[in-house]
Amino acid sequence: MMTSLCTEYWQVMLAQGAVTGVGTGLLFVPATALLPQYFAKRRNLAATIAAAGSGFGEDRIRLCGSEFLKLTRLPGGLIYPIIFREVQRSMGFGWAVRIVAFVALVLGLASVLTARTRAPARPMRELLDPAVFRDVPVLFFAVACFAAFAGLYIPAYYIGIHELSLGGSEDMAFYLVAIMQAGSLLGRIGPGYFADRTGPLNMFIAACFSAGILVFCWIAIENTAGMVVFAALYGTAFGLAMAMAAMCVLSLIKGQMARFGTTLGMCLLLSSPGILIGAPIAGAALKRSNDFTDVQSFSGSMIMFAGLCACAARIWSVGFAVRKI
Repeated sequence: MMTSLCTEYWQVMLAQGAVTGVGTGLLFVPATALLPQYFAKRRNLAATIAAAGSGFGEDRIRLCGSEFLKLTRLPGGLIYPIIFREVQRSMGFGWAVRIVAFVALVLGLASVLTARTRAPARPMRELLDPAVFRDVPVLFFAVACFAAFAGLYIPAYYIGIHELSLGGSEDMAFYLVAIMQAGSLLGRIGPGYFADRTGPLNMFIAACFSAGILVFCWIAIENTAGMVVFAALYGTAFGLAMAMAAMCVLSLIKGQMARFGTTLGMCLLLSSPGILIGAPIAGAALKRSNDFTDVQSFSGSMIMFAGLCACAARIWSVGFAVRKI
């Protein structure tokens, strides 16, 4: 709501960056830790179905330049970007932001009012669990998430610009992100059925390597048809990686629900700066060389490195045995 009233850049940083970021973090960790309490056999499938919601609704507004209220691109889910785009054309930026905020407020209140913990209440735990710093597989996975967050989000921010550089239309540049998110819905839900058989960490590793390979293939794409195919396939791998991340933490701590919330929060604390630095580094590389190959190479390398770190976490935890984890 406050973003719609901003007239200076520092206000945007405060409203959209600090306040929205804190609020999102306060919502995400408890909601993610709550869901596994209700499932045992189909826990990973349930997590991926829940994660599919962000494919519909997740939104990010990128504002830059001296005219900072100009929308340069809005990567995110299927619903919010389309609402924002259409309302902005008829009612302007302010009301577009407010309407999106009202939708998020209503849906958020519905979630809060219906959420219930199944496990009995326990005494409040410490904010930080020192045992996490001695849990080598979890630390390896935190590094994997850091690298994954730094690399995975880059295509969502730059696929539209790349399409424009290839001579594509502005509308196609916009809808490539929607196509990517549509693919992420399949990635979040479809493989979740098999994750209960293979284990979330195995699926996360497969998703990272698949996404990394696809990003390197992106370097060779020079037409709109190829961009559409890439967006759909990459979205599938991206969605799977994001849906499995939290469940990987639960798997690495051997299903100890009492530790899950704190461990997940600490893992995200260590890895979340990856989202902060990934896109700016890619933007600086693009500005320096004016070559998307640098952006694509950085993104692909970070994602592949994330897959290797996740492999290290798996090997440290269960060795080289072919088994569910």
